[in-house]
Amino acid sequence: MPDKMKKYWFYLSKDVFISFDKQHRMLLYSTKSGNYLISSGILCVELVKEVYDPKNLGVVELNTKYLTNNESNDFIEEIQRLKLGDKMVKIPDQPKPINLLPILNLQNDVEKLLINGEQFLIGEGISEYLTCINIYINSNCSQKCRLCHHYYLQTRSCSKSEPDVTLPLMTIGQILSQASVTQTRHINILGGNILLYPEWNELMQLFKSSNFEYHLWINYQNINSTEKLKHLPFQKELLITFPFKEAMVCELISLCETDNNITLNFLIEDISQLVTVNKLLAGNSRIRANIIPIFNGENRGFFEQNVFLNLEDILAEKQEMRNIFCNQKLNANYFGGLNILADGSVKASMNTTPVGRFPKNSLLELVYNELIQNTAWRKVRDNETCRGCLFQYLCPPPGNYEHSLGKPDMCNVES
Repeated sequence: MPDKMKKYWFYLSKDVFISFDKQHRMLLYSTKSGNYLISSGILCVELVKEVYDPKNLGVVELNTKYLTNNESNDFIEEIQRLKLGDKMVKIPDQPKPINLLPILNLQNDVEKLLINGEQFLIGEGISEYLTCINIYINSNCSQKCRLCHHYYLQTRSCSKSEPDVTLPLMTIGQILSQASVTQTRHINILGGNILLYPEWNELMQLFKSSNFEYHLWINYQNINSTEKLKHLPFQKELLITFPFKEAMVCELISLCETDNNITLNFLIEDISQLVTVNKLLAGNSRIRANIIPIFNGENRGFFEQNVFLNLEDILAEKQEMRNIFCNQKLNANYFGGLNILADGSVKASMNTTPVGRFPKNSLLELVYNELIQNTAWRKVRDNETCRGCLFQYLCPPPGNYEHSLGKPDMCNVES
């Protein structure tokens, strides 16, 4: 219990993020240490809101009502113990200290500009926003994957459609030319079976003449031999779906031990498949591999037990303040990326409507369209379910799984 004769200033650390839920509970989360404190005490909430009142400049005097109340006094002591804030003795004739707390204030926030009728300002620096392009160069493939039309809606993957469509080589060249004046560095090449592209050699020469990091996405069943795979340029992303040919996959794993330009992407649907993949990869730490859950319409229980987040998952890694602020305005799963399909339509997410067509619309026009229409880039956790949760913006932003499962969140946290 503090000395009642002394007067104290109280402040919160600049690395503490504050949130409130619909039950009037309050979360204090340290982005420096990962420590957190939850309180629903009326005086505790009142004290923190006083600290954040702009006129108080991040520091308030601890008056008698806080110091003599057991709940608020214990709250202050817990804040000190967790290093979420502190109190200091108020020295007579000394000016009040100032503690400027971080707040989210985006001058070029798209919503603010639209409300103010200043959408013309959205175009400033628009080329900086585009960082990744997924180009679907064709749609034909001879494979008959059971979940072909599910994979690409949940993760980066190939997909076929009828009638067969091919993106002209000239159009691909235009994409690369326009992308060169943006911040795009990463370009994914997908299909269909991209190896069936009619001007394959010319396409490879085009890629080699431009300064991008290319990733070629191929279903492993379309690789006739590992020898052919060795001679393919750029980074190869092999998609492996169940059931697979174990002998072929084992051969690929052996190749990956000496080739760092190949990544194996296993698309799994249940625990038994996860066990199978883990056994294959056991003892091969040098292999680049990803294990990606796929919702097949019947494995919701698998997702609830193995993919959905619980509180421990959310708090397992420290969150930076900038990431939390980002989650309030932008969707890191989609922001900066465009999907250009073989028919020329362009989407910010494969689960949303097109924002235009290329080359009718330039890349910069397509970026502008997405910023205005907001099909994906600015979709955040502001749905009814997440809006009242303390961990709303500590959670990852919504993604493809929510679309596939028809669920607004991917967690087991009771809000």
